[in-house]
Amino acid sequence: MQELEQMRLKASAAREKELQRQAEAAAEAARAAALAEQAAAEAAAKVAKEAQQLDVSRFNTAEELAKAVDAAGQYLLI
Repeated sequence: MQELEQMRLKASAAREKELQRQAEAAAEAARAAALAEQAAAEAAAKVAKEAQQLDVSRFNTAEELAKAVDAAGQYLLI
């Protein structure tokens, strides 16, 4: 009987440990997602700033302007 209780306690402790590990992994994933979101926002702000600084009068079409903005964005990601 005592052996059965010890087995139950061990199983319960193992479940508790696994739940803690999962909670820690979820918290770490949330921190990583927040950092990625912040980095994306900063990159978008840089691209927007670069786009504002472009002399749009030198582009003949919207497509040329879009390519220049995209190139500026790629440059900022390097």
